[in-house]
Amino acid sequence: MPEEQRDNLFILSGPVDNGKTSALIQFVSQARSSTNAVAGVLSPKLYHNGEFLGYDIELIRQELRFPLARLQPEPGTFPLGRFHFFHSVFSRLLTEFTPPRPSLFILDEIGPIELSGRGFAPTLPAVLKLPATVVLTIREQCLTEAVECFSLQGAQLIRHYETLDSLLTA
Repeated sequence: MPEEQRDNLFILSGPVDNGKTSALIQFVSQARSSTNAVAGVLSPKLYHNGEFLGYDIELIRQELRFPLARLQPEPGTFPLGRFHFFHSVFSRLLTEFTPPRPSLFILDEIGPIELSGRGFAPTLPAVLKLPATVVLTIREQCLTEAVECFSLQGAQLIRHYETLDSLLTA
């Protein structure tokens, strides 16, 4: 039986370090300049003097940035893989749910931490119920497992980042 397409759910996927977040940053900028109310999170890389330190999280609606993960342990972090994640940052996603309701919601990204049941995993069911166009970023190596784990069957897969623009006219 073919799976039913979910018209408001999109997965942006590609290899690690392939420009997914950069494409989303540009897309969010375009969405902000249009009439779309956009909310959610971006996870840009953090560099200092050219050295990669980890990732931050940017709350899109509020335009606030917080530490997400660092290569070195810091107080208030837990280790997963080569990164140390800040405990408190994931609940900040809930602040993006406040009225007015967005027409576009971005969650960058679903990865190994969510597949372990932590990170944004506890909030993901609420994101998927939003009456908005939802764009999830999932790295290629986690895609199959994430689709199964979070019941994302029927989501429309975007592998060509330039096609994100078409979501603004849909």
